[in-house]
Amino acid sequence: MGKLRMLWSRVKGQTTQVREDEAFDEEVREHIALLEQRYRSQGMSAREATQAARRQFGNVTALKERQRAQRGFLSPAEWGRDVRFGMRMLAKRPALNAAMVLALALGIGANTTVFSIVDAVLLRPLPYAHPERLVEIQSGLENGNVCYPDFFDWRVQNHSFEHLVSYHDTSLTLTGVQRAVHLDGEVVSWDLLPLLGVNPEMGQGFRPGEEKSGTRVLLLSHALWVSQFGSDRSIVGRTIHLSGEVYTIAGVMPAIFRFPVDAPKNSFWTTLAVDNDGTAKAQTANRGDHEMSVI
Repeated sequence: MGKLRMLWSRVKGQTTQVREDEAFDEEVREHIALLEQRYRSQGMSAREATQAARRQFGNVTALKERQRAQRGFLSPAEWGRDVRFGMRMLAKRPALNAAMVLALALGIGANTTVFSIVDAVLLRPLPYAHPERLVEIQSGLENGNVCYPDFFDWRVQNHSFEHLVSYHDTSLTLTGVQRAVHLDGEVVSWDLLPLLGVNPEMGQGFRPGEEKSGTRVLLLSHALWVSQFGSDRSIVGRTIHLSGEVYTIAGVMPAIFRFPVDAPKNSFWTTLAVDNDGTAKAQTANRGDHEMSVI
């Protein structure tokens, strides 16, 4: 309410500026006259008393400008004057001011990034079914990441969780379109969608057999489906080329789907079959390659 009253006072001040100025001038004259009388009673001449009174009262023009600013909005001329003054001050020390602006920009950017992550991960509930039942599982390594063989062992021996799902970042290049496009995505185990309680907007999720070597299936993000495939509703079952491999489109995810929630630009999700070439040297057989997260 205080801010509203101040705003109303300023708007009202703009419409009554002449009367307010006249009242202020009259008040200033009265104060100066009282001071003159005091100095004259102390033995000063009329001229000396007037000069002393004006010195003690201060800069009348500055006081008037301050009073105008408090009761109204700055005029275009006053705005222009303030901007020119600010630019002159900046021009005096360009290197220092540039460093200050850069530091401020970095600080704002860092704070915005951190808040975006905290807001998405901690403050808002996760946009999945029963988010309070989701658990992240980490290894004993510093970064907590897991290798495929350990994940497979956990999955076989699991008696506590409905699903154990692995995922890690990847990137592929979409070709065969008007212009090749670099895409960010995730390599996940087949039961990601059952774990999250999410269904595709079109098509279906992954199946257990689609983790096997040689399988190439993927789910498209809604944004990629719109931007690169013109919202074609017959897209399910078609094949596309990603980084030299042929992938079959299993489905299209809803527009609001994000996984992980801090990676909103992910364009696709594919199965861990891309890491499995069926040999003993496959990434899925490497216990030294800890790059996955598990939920």
